[in-house]
Amino acid sequence: MDEKASEQCKGCVALAAEIAELKKQLVSIQDQLAKAQKNSATSSKPPSSDITNPPRERNKPGRPRKPKIGGLPGHKRHERKSFLDEQVDFILEHRYDNCPCSGNALADSGTEPEKHQSVERLDAPIEVTEHHRTSDRPSAHECNRYTRSEHHRVPRCGNA
Repeated sequence: MDEKASEQCKGCVALAAEIAELKKQLVSIQDQLAKAQKNSATSSKPPSSDITNPPRERNKPGRPRKPKIGGLPGHKRHERKSFLDEQVDFILEHRYDNCPCSGNALADSGTEPEKHQSVERLDAPIEVTEHHRTSDRPSAHECNRYTRSEHHRVPRCGNA
């Protein structure tokens, strides 16, 4: 029995030595990892010492996509209240004389025109103009499409 016990102890000593060596390696690797993860956000290092990551490659080549215009889905819409009729200084009506497709005369569709109000700051406090954009349909049945006149665009400040 003594021979077996001494053989087991030799094996235990060898295993203990291997475990000690593996623990040293583990500590060394953990130190290397901690140094690699240090940046200006996790230590007192200056931002100039940060190793920057290369930019992420895009899936599709070509021009970058522009973000969609408008508000976020599910959010409440915020709009300015329209001026009252007596506050409007001018009303401009935009309409086609003839159908742009067929050239036929247009009949009144009977719908309320789309309204767009623009405000200009002049020497007087303000000047309010209301634009009416009508949608009409051809009187002949050749082109059964509704048409809407082009909208008058007013340049914003700084974008003239």
